[in-house]
Amino acid sequence: MKVRAEEIRRHRALLGWTRAELARRASISSGHLARIESGRAKPAPATIEVLDRALALAAAPTMGAFVRARRRVNGLTQRELAELAGVGVRLVSELERDKPTLRLDAVNAVLAVFGKQLGIIDTTSGDGAP
Repeated sequence: MKVRAEEIRRHRALLGWTRAELARRASISSGHLARIESGRAKPAPATIEVLDRALALAAAPTMGAFVRARRRVNGLTQRELAELAGVGVRLVSELERDKPTLRLDAVNAVLAVFGKQLGIIDTTSGDGAP
């Protein structure tokens, strides 16, 4: 995974988080995050994953936003993500724009790049019953 310091700072700023807030959510020290953001420290893969997860989950109210946030945090272009997933650039673009009709296998191929897949989640009715 490729993380760019400026992407972390920009993403954090878009969320309105302080460095301390992101560090808390990622369970790392503020000092270490400051060194990462300034480019003075190269984060370990595990640190990249927790930062990625904290930023992507917070900024992803939709699947498209999730994919876009993960792609940007990892420093990927739509073309690069499409190549990694074995899908077309158009599909990545449409997924990021929350197109309502996409092939599930293709969506799963994109999500697999980030270690994710579609799944079934229980919903409840207004009275709390499933």
